[in-house]
Amino acid sequence: FKGIKIVRTEAYHKELLSVSVQNNIVPHELYEIMLKYMSFRHRVVHGYGYMLEPEKMQFLIENAKRTADRFFKELKQNGYL
Repeated sequence: FKGIKIVRTEAYHKELLSVSVQNNIVPHELYEIMLKYMSFRHRVVHGYGYMLEPEKMQFLIENAKRTADRFFKELKQNGYL
């Protein structure tokens, strides 16, 4: 949409999110929250589930819908949806 090229690497999702912040598509505060979800996903997908800390997961559980709603709201407000 904006002509931004991102190479598909192992860090593709993190780079995409970072570029989104740099281009004022997603606010930095939301970026920080989404990094926590990315870390959770990484640990589960790659078999590091034993490293999950329940007290840190509580935030993710309680805020998953709110974070997704905010993400899509930001995209819509910025004309990307």
